Amino acid sequence: MAFSSLSTGATALNAFSDNMQVISNNLSNVNTVGFKSSRTLFGDLMSTEITGANYYMSSETTYPSQIGNGVGISAIETQYTQGSILSADDVTDLAISGKGYFGVYDSLSNAMYYTRAGDMHFDADGNLVNSSGLHLMGRQIDPITGEESGAITQIHLDLTETTDSTGATVMAAMCQPKATSSISMITNLDSDEEDKSTDEDNPFFALFNNYNGTSDTPLSEDDYSYSSSLTVYDENGDSYDVTVYYDKVDVDDGSGNIYYEYVVATDPANDGRAAAQGTSSAGLLQMGILTFDAKGQLVNQAAYSLGEGADAKDLSSWSTSPLSSGVSSFTASFTTDGSSPAAQTISLDFGIGSATNSYSATGTAADVGSNADNIPALQMKYLEASPTTAHSTSSYTQTQSQDGYTLGYLSTFEVDDNGVISGRYTNGVTQELYQVALYSFRNESGLERVAGTMFLATNESGEAIVGTANDSLADGSSSGDMGFGSIASTSLESSNVDLAEEFASMILNQQALQANTKVVTTSNEMYQTALGVKT
Repeated sequence: MAFSSLSTGATALNAFSDNMQVISNNLSNVNTVGFKSSRTLFGDLMSTEITGANYYMSSETTYPSQIGNGVGISAIETQYTQGSILSADDVTDLAISGKGYFGVYDSLSNAMYYTRAGDMHFDADGNLVNSSGLHLMGRQIDPITGEESGAITQIHLDLTETTDSTGATVMAAMCQPKATSSISMITNLDSDEEDKSTDEDNPFFALFNNYNGTSDTPLSEDDYSYSSSLTVYDENGDSYDVTVYYDKVDVDDGSGNIYYEYVVATDPANDGRAAAQGTSSAGLLQMGILTFDAKGQLVNQAAYSLGEGADAKDLSSWSTSPLSSGVSSFTASFTTDGSSPAAQTISLDFGIGSATNSYSATGTAADVGSNADNIPALQMKYLEASPTTAHSTSSYTQTQSQDGYTLGYLSTFEVDDNGVISGRYTNGVTQELYQVALYSFRNESGLERVAGTMFLATNESGEAIVGTANDSLADGSSSGDMGFGSIASTSLESSNVDLAEEFASMILNQQALQANTKVVTTSNEMYQTALGVKT
């Protein structure tokens, strides 16, 4: 009996020693990012039935008499509760608030691991990696179209060798230049302004007739009522100024309408169109007419573009501009050295458009003459939220924008709560680059713990289910609850170890261990006593 109790006590010493190691591991990782604590579950060992010691309650019922053989560890369970979200230093420090795991890929072993530790950084090769050098996974986003790839890939920046301000060679992520393809210019044009450029036969194109591209100032300040300029870009990222000149048209057609003519021009020296260089039309890109009602509301726009190879100063050479996405456009070719580079088409939006991309009539500027009824009208026209107006107040530019930009270098990042990583560049452009992928499991208790607060998928956990932050149906079903949480940037998830709970468990474990040492020593004394009995 003493020997049996000695063995039973020994099982307890082994079990509580192992439990102490679990507690010790939890406490040692109290400051480990994304660490998940463990708990020990105990179970008694198979009991031994004592022969002949059955207790009979009645003639029909027998209760067996059994002696336990000690205790063992049934399981060591990982606790997947979320740790606190703490502020961190870097934008690429990420924390998941809610369900989900980051996926990190080991390219050497071709293995995928899953973790809650989001301490990420970009390495020298442009890879977004964790502290163990494993690659964070996500979906690439086309920076121009904003379309997201369906494939999961390693998050990586394309680096280009360049020279910094000190002359040193460095690797940098770049935003390639984009040629301007659209301009928006919303102004208020003073309805009480005077008509500065006049022409009795063609009052709607008097400003055009005064334009002279061979002069140092193609239009003098006395020729127009108001002007507004902005910078545009060619495909190489070189910048050029484009100016829209406006002039009131003093025409009373009995309708109460207010008319403004306009011309769009660039510096004649920057006009790369071979036919225009050195001529009086150099720099002249488009002209047109804006029509406002008596309340100053924009009701029509007629735009004219120059025909290929035509005489630029002949009104019959200017035809109604093509309409795309409701608004007119013109063709420009910018240069700084007198060359004739590729042409680029630029739309010009004043806040009005045609839903059918059509006019009531097409023709040339020569067809208008002095009769406002001959101005082509936009069909199925629509107004944007804030169109150009003609109110009785000083002319001013309300808003202006264009979609081109020069070459830029990556300066910083931002990550939103959907895990979309955007890059901010020195040219003022912000582009979406990747969306971080998140993973879920039907049975996360089946995950296998490996080093570095990472886990491996197993048969018990099931295959990883991939999704993104704030995705509510990660399991693909119509009623799943395996959704993902949101992602917080400049944050990290702390360990979920509860110090108070661990210390309480340690005290209880110590007491249990001490009690069982008494069992062992007492059993040993009984065994020694039995050995000392003389017959």
